[in-house]
Amino acid sequence: MKNETINYQQAIASPCDTCSKAPCCRLLQLQCLKVTTITDLDLVAYYLNFDSIAVSLSGDGSWTIYYRYPCRFLNETNYSCSIHNLPAQPNICIHYNPYSCFYKTAETARHQPTENLIWVSQKRMKHLQSVLQFDTERKIVQLSEEINLFALLSEIPYEDPSKNTPLEDPVLQTWKKQTLSGESTLLNPPRTNKTFQEMQNPCNGCEAYCCKTLLFPQELPTTYNRLDFYKYCLGFPGVELGISDSQWTIIIKTRCRHLDKDNNCSIYDDPERPLICKYYDAGRCTYKIGFAEIKTEGYMRIGYEEFNCLLETYRFDDYGNITVGWDTETLRQHIEYNWQKDNYSTIREETIV
Repeated sequence: MKNETINYQQAIASPCDTCSKAPCCRLLQLQCLKVTTITDLDLVAYYLNFDSIAVSLSGDGSWTIYYRYPCRFLNETNYSCSIHNLPAQPNICIHYNPYSCFYKTAETARHQPTENLIWVSQKRMKHLQSVLQFDTERKIVQLSEEINLFALLSEIPYEDPSKNTPLEDPVLQTWKKQTLSGESTLLNPPRTNKTFQEMQNPCNGCEAYCCKTLLFPQELPTTYNRLDFYKYCLGFPGVELGISDSQWTIIIKTRCRHLDKDNNCSIYDDPERPLICKYYDAGRCTYKIGFAEIKTEGYMRIGYEEFNCLLETYRFDDYGNITVGWDTETLRQHIEYNWQKDNYSTIREETIV
C-alpha cells in the first residue's frame, strides 16, 4: 500500500530478505528497443512466438525482450543461490544493488500493471495492433492523449510465455565427442553440388534452425566486466555464446510455437506470419553454417562450462581492461586441449581404481 511506512532499521535491511521466488534469477534481459515503425512492431511480435521469451513495455516507450527461465544455480525449493559467496558467482550478481531493484516491480506488473511497466503477451500485442494507426511510410502515429495505453492493454489478462526445458545441443555434444575420441573434424567440410534450380528452395531438408534459435549480437569483450556479464548469461539453461573474431552473440535455444513436428511453419500462408519471416532471404541464410556444422572456421558456439575454460586465457590491467585475448581458433584449440586433458585424467583415475 502507498501509505505503508517502515522505520530506518526495517528500511536498511536487505530487500532480498522479503523477496519471493527470486525473480532476478528467472529473468535475463536480452534487448531493449524503441518501436516506431511497423517493422519494429513486427519484430517484437515475432519474439513473442518463441517459448520462454517475455516482453515488457515501459512508460518511456521502451520495449524490452527477456528470456524467462530459472538460472541453473537457483535452488527452487528455498529460492537461494547455490554459488552465493563462492568464486563461481558472477560479479554482476554480487554487486547488484537490491535497494533499486527492478525485478520486484517487474514481478508485480505480471499480475497488475504499474504506472511505468506492463508485460505484453501475444493477446495483448494483437489488441495493440488492432488500435494502432500508421502513416503511409508505415510509421506509428501517436495515439490520442485520451487513450491510456497501459489501461487499454491491461483489460486483457496477461499469460506467461510457455516454457520448455532446454535440451542439450547435439552439435556441441558431437564436437566434444569427436574431440575426446581423437576424430578429425574438418573446418568447412566439402559441400554438395546443387543445381541453380535446387538452390531456389534452400530450406528443403533443413532442421529449421531459424525457428529454434534467437540471436542477439553483442560487442566484442574489452573488459573484465563484459566477460563477467557473458558468464552470468550462460548461467541460464538454454543460453549459448557464439564467438567470432568480429562479433559475439548471445544465443537462445528456444522454439517457435508455430513450428510443427516436420519442421514446417504452420502459419506459412497466414497473415499472422511475421514479416521478418515472410521476407527472410533463405538464400543468404547463415544458420546452417553456424548450427548444423560441427566446426566452422572463425566461429564457434560454447556453453557455461566451455566459457569457464575460455576465461583462463584472458589477462587484464589494473583497471579491468583486457590486455591479452585470443582469436577464435586459438580459443577453440584451448577448449579442445582441456577437454582432452580432463578426459585423460578421468580415464587414468578409473584405471588406477
